[in-house]
Amino acid sequence: AAGASGAEAADDVPAPSELVRHIFDAHADPASGGRVPRFVVRMLPLDCICAPHLKQFQAAAAAFLPRAFAGVKEGTGWYVAFQSRAMSTLKKEDVLTTLKDILRPLNLDMSVCDAEYTILVEVNPVVCGFSVIRGYEDKLHECNLQALCKAVGLREDEEDDDMDEDEDEDDDMDDDAGPPPGCDVQIFESVIDLREKRLDMEDALQEIQRAVEELKKMHKKLLDDEKRIDKEQKQTDAEIQQFQTDKQRKLNQVEIVFALRLSQVQCLAQDGSSLERLPAELDSHVVFTNEGQQHLMSRITELHTEIREVKASHKQLQRDFKVRKKEKTQAALHIEDLNAKFQDIQMLKFGQTVDLDLIERSAPDKYVQELRAKVSEAETDHRKKLSEWEKRIEKQKKELAKVTCDNTSLMEQIVSMGYSQMQLDAALNARIANVTVNDNEPLIELREIERERMKDWLAVQSKEIATLQAEINLFRKKGGHIYTTVTANRGGPGR
Repeated sequence: AAGASGAEAADDVPAPSELVRHIFDAHADPASGGRVPRFVVRMLPLDCICAPHLKQFQAAAAAFLPRAFAGVKEGTGWYVAFQSRAMSTLKKEDVLTTLKDILRPLNLDMSVCDAEYTILVEVNPVVCGFSVIRGYEDKLHECNLQALCKAVGLREDEEDDDMDEDEDEDDDMDDDAGPPPGCDVQIFESVIDLREKRLDMEDALQEIQRAVEELKKMHKKLLDDEKRIDKEQKQTDAEIQQFQTDKQRKLNQVEIVFALRLSQVQCLAQDGSSLERLPAELDSHVVFTNEGQQHLMSRITELHTEIREVKASHKQLQRDFKVRKKEKTQAALHIEDLNAKFQDIQMLKFGQTVDLDLIERSAPDKYVQELRAKVSEAETDHRKKLSEWEKRIEKQKKELAKVTCDNTSLMEQIVSMGYSQMQLDAALNARIANVTVNDNEPLIELREIERERMKDWLAVQSKEIATLQAEINLFRKKGGHIYTTVTANRGGPGR
């Protein structure tokens, strides 16, 4: 429910409790015994609501803000008033980034101090609401909780000086009064402590609000100073540039006097007599070095030579132009005669003129023919190479079949040798069982020798088997197929 927070309401504005009561009476449901709907819990100037998540907020803001700022001049200031209660899905940084991205095409400036428009964003576990409000600090003072707390704090500061003694007396009386009847002493003391902490927190909040306001004023002042300093710097730079230009112009107009020796001056003119003398005044003369004079004289000679050459080349080009023009005229006449003959021949043969350009366009292109020839040559080469590789493959298949047969025969030999080994072991065991000798040392020695010989023979056979298996695996990796000859009856080495 809405409350006044201890602030006195104006005479022409109804109190928040009366306004809430009026809304409750207007929305009461007679069928349910005069109950008020559950959603009437708090009043906030929210024009658009959505789910309290970033994607839903971005979509709703993109659809609502351009219409809300329609008709607003470019450069108008705006700011964000963000309030969140028990929600972390939508943070102030994300909201500010989204608003900047949406309002950047409208050329609106974000201002912390003197914003004309305020975007109010309220986030709670149920919904996320926002609206664009003009004069949020003044007209909607009751909905701006921060400004309301500030105003209440200012009034309380003014009244604190007059009511300190009364409050102290009341506090002393309350403290001396003790807990009310039926209340636990510990609970009463904890409530008193919590009340004192709340008052301390309110005082700290007021101090923070004052510090924030002072910082905003200082920030605005610093921004103004920065703009003023930048303007003065630009004006100073322009004045310095103008001064440098004027100084250089005046320096260029200053006459410089320098002394020359008589031996350095060669400017002799004839006077009334036949003698050459230095003129009395040099106002109509130009002074320069001998090297410069020689360079100028040589350059004059070179220019005269270049002029003669250019005139001669121009005359030659004019003659060539006349000759080429006559040749061109003769060639044009010859072409006209050939065209007339060509048309006469076409009329005699075909009865009409033939468009040769159309025939050339419809004929196969030389470039296409060359490409087709190259393609046919490439196909021939690839067929030859393919046939060669097929021959190689057949040869390798024959070699593979031969090696497979050899391996098969070797495997059969290994099997037969295994059977013979088993028969030899059985015969030896039978002889040893039938012979009884008192002296067992020679038999033991013979057994050891036979065992070592059989071990060596088995090691040799295992090496050969491993070699054959490696060769078989190698042929299988190359893509060949190993076909072994399966015999029906393998009775042993005597078959």
